[in-house]
Amino acid sequence: MQTDRVEIRDGVVARTILSPTSGFIAEAGFTHSLTPARNCTFGCTYCYVPTMRVQAGLKPEDWQRWGQFTTFKSNAAELRRRELRERQRIYCSPLVDPYQPAEAEARATPRILDALLAAPPRVFVVQTRGPLILRDLDRLRELTHCTTLRVSFSLTTNREEVRKLYEPRCAPVHERLVVIRELREARIETYATLAPCCRAIRKNSPA
Repeated sequence: MQTDRVEIRDGVVARTILSPTSGFIAEAGFTHSLTPARNCTFGCTYCYVPTMRVQAGLKPEDWQRWGQFTTFKSNAAELRRRELRERQRIYCSPLVDPYQPAEAEARATPRILDALLAAPPRVFVVQTRGPLILRDLDRLRELTHCTTLRVSFSLTTNREEVRKLYEPRCAPVHERLVVIRELREARIETYATLAPCCRAIRKNSPA
């Protein structure tokens, strides 16, 4: 499947959807990370994930063609139901943006949110820069009634010429500000994160 010159490959059947945390993510208080796909079609030029290579579960083509294609975990929601434990503190996602452009076609996140609603964890944090998150606003609102939900929305610059250089497939700055406002108006705890992922994780520590 192609969307805006980005390829969405047939989903893989994954063995797990949750990974025990380590390093600074664990230090921030999260017990597990949730990654719904392999590769992110935002393809931001500063992304650290392709530099991790095999340590991030990537294959050579993944880091060589980072941002050009993605593969979703077709059984993500089913795995989520099986692996859920009540006291988990989950960070989504350290390796791909759950609302990357390809998610508009794949629609993996609504199924994951439905699984969370059926058996909510203690904490669930979403890190994204994708306005597509507003598509799932009703589910997110519902989730706030049964778990601690936080959204970390990346806003890395206030200059469009800079954004176009480093985040060419991301929404313009003004659109992201609109999304942040709408999330907050919906009473969803939302933070505008002004630096790449590691600082966002610490900012949204569940402690």
